[in-house]
Amino acid sequence: MKSAKLILLACISLLSLPTWAGRNIVLNVPQRVVYLYEDGKLFKKWTVAVGNPASPTPLGSWKISEIRHDPTWYVPASIQKEIRDQGGEIGSSVAPGEKNPLGAFFLRL
Repeated sequence: MKSAKLILLACISLLSLPTWAGRNIVLNVPQRVVYLYEDGKLFKKWTVAVGNPASPTPLGSWKISEIRHDPTWYVPASIQKEIRDQGGEIGSSVAPGEKNPLGAFFLRL
């Protein structure tokens, strides 16, 4: 797999992106869109989930340390409690698939 630089942005005009050599991933947080650039040209884009005010997405330039395909989500105890307090049911993990909030890929920074 080729390496990539991940850039997390709070706001950006995609028309004014600089030309970066190599493979770069740009997350536009307000748009909730990830853009993959190859040598400065847009190659692909995806809609993604981002953080929230209580657990915001960190901004800046990052290296991706791990990529998992079809990850299992291990539900934090605080979220389990919140769902149960609201009368819902939740297990300690969510298997890969449509109901998994991590989606098809998990990128660890």
